Formats: sequence, structure tokens, C-alpha cells
Amino acid sequence: MNRSFFRWFLMVVCGGALAAISGLAQDGGRTPVDLAGLKASFEGALAKLDERYVQLDQSYLQALARLLEAETQAANLEAAVMVKKEAEAFTASAGKFKEAVFRRNLSKYEPLNRLQTKYLEARSALTRELERPKSELVRRYDQELDKLQVGLTQAGNLPEALAVREERQRLIDAPPFGQPPPASFSGKAKFVTKGEVEVFINGDPLSYRDLYEGREEDLRVTAESRPEDFKVGDILVVRSRSRTTFRGVIIALEALDGSVYVPIRLTHLSRLRDEANPKQVTTEMIASAKSEPTKGATDGEMLAAWASFGLPAADKGGSEWFQPDQANVWNTWATVITDEMILPWKVPAEK
Repeated sequence: MNRSFFRWFLMVVCGGALAAISGLAQDGGRTPVDLAGLKASFEGALAKLDERYVQLDQSYLQALARLLEAETQAANLEAAVMVKKEAEAFTASAGKFKEAVFRRNLSKYEPLNRLQTKYLEARSALTRELERPKSELVRRYDQELDKLQVGLTQAGNLPEALAVREERQRLIDAPPFGQPPPASFSGKAKFVTKGEVEVFINGDPLSYRDLYEGREEDLRVTAESRPEDFKVGDILVVRSRSRTTFRGVIIALEALDGSVYVPIRLTHLSRLRDEANPKQVTTEMIASAKSEPTKGATDGEMLAAWASFGLPAADKGGSEWFQPDQANVWNTWATVITDEMILPWKVPAEK
């Protein structure tokens, strides 16, 4: 986004909202008003910025409507049905966009695929455009929260001051209020299974250190890879084989500084052909393989091994267990790392 557009954007789109936040927090030099009012102004300003996404979504639906009309007039029944289903699915998920799910459902029909790809490109560009205005909004909001916290503390209203401090911490901890995760980071892959496992990034196998100290015949793997550079758009491939009943696999990527991590969940993964060559896996191949992996079976030792890494549990948004469909058969899964998969993370103090 060029500088002139950024200045216009801040003045026209953000200006009123930022002024409202600044004005709300101060009342003629007296003690600032309550947190609820200040927070409401911030969330309203954020919603105003996000209206751009609503406009983009409407443009995409209009493009789908035009394509549907063209396919209908041309009596292309199958194509018309595909376009109609895409429009219905997109409408049903309004406000809940998930890039990984959208990419998984990219159509093989070229005219529809072209619209879907253009939408992804436009959404990515819009996200980059909004980074600076959103960062400025967060900065101003934090400034006013700081003033509010000071005023409440000086007035002896300690419970409210503590609530304001918690809100300031939320700015750091929780997207979309905190700074957006980086598009790349240096980190390690961490994974656990009971069997054989291979992990690849863009076709290259990851070297790893097995931390399991039990018997070799147990076939247990508790591993972390050597440091690697990961980025949005990387293709992660996992292959596994096990002869046991409890043959679950779980994997995540974690930044070396603990700032972010990438949990790998069932909805992220596509099951590829068992004979798929990791060096030849493409984004198109992943998108066309729509089947998710089977939920993984585990035993207590596997759960304890994964817990030892200190990453969030599945019910907290962390990685999920998956497994080969049959014992003693290699299965292959893959995913493309997206922006939304890279989540903020803080290393616990005990680590």
C-alpha cells in the first residue's frame, strides 16, 4: 500500500474511530471513563476496518453469480451445480473464513478455480494493506488503556485497574488484537508416534533427534527436528507406518523463540495416495485430495510424551492425533502452511 493511500485510509477510515477512542478515555482531565466504553469504541473501529473483507466477499459472490448465469445459459449443468454449491457454501461460512478449508475445496473446474484463486490473492493483499492501520489502532488503544489504568489506580479503583491491565495483556496475547504472526520463522518440528514416521518440507526430509529412551523394539518416536526455516506456502508432508493398534501420529511446528507455533489438525491435512512421492507433492495435489485423515488412537505413554513438549492441547486449539487407516501400511498426508495456521505462542516459564 503506497504512503498516500495509507494516509487517506487512516484519515477517512480510521480517523473518526481513533478520535473516538482518544476522546472517550478522557473527560476534561478527570478520571477516565470505564473500560467497557473504551473497549466498545475499539471494537467498533476494528469492525469498521474489517468492512473491507465484507466488501471483498460481496464482490466474490457477485462474480460467482455472473459465472453461474453464464454456465446456466450455456446449459453446462455440472459446472452450474459446482458454482451454485460454491456460492452456497461461501455464504453459509460468512464471517468464518478459514484459508486452509478454502484451499482444500479449490475446484478442478478451471473457470471456478480461477475465481477462487483471485479471491485468495485479493484477500491476502487486503490483509497486508490492513496490517498498518490495525497496528496503529492497537497502538492508540493501548495508549488510552494505559491512561485509564493510571487514572483508575490513582482514584483507588484497583479492581477496575486490574481489569484494564488484563485487557492490555489481551492485546499482546490474542489475535486479531495483537500483532499478526510472521509469515516465516525459524523453528523445529515436534512429533510423537508409535511406529515409523517421515516428515518432509517442500520435498526435503527433516532430520530429527529421537528423545525416546525406552526399548528400540517398542517403536516409539518422541522427536524434534533440527532447526529449520518455515514459511507460509511451505508444503508439509507426513508419512507413517505402524503395526500396532495405537498408531496415532501428532505433529506441530514451534518457533525457536517460542513466539509462534503451528498446530497440525485433522482439517489441515489431506490424505494422499500411499505411493505419493513427497518430492512431487503440489498444492494442486493437496487441494484435490479432499479426504481428511483418520483420528488417531493413543496410549498413555504417547499422550505423556506429547504433553512433555508443553504445547497447547487439542481442545485449546493445539494439534490433533491422526493415524494410518491400516496396520503396517504406509500412509501419506500433506498440508500447505497458511497465515491462519501460524498462531501466537509463549513458552511457559518452566521451559
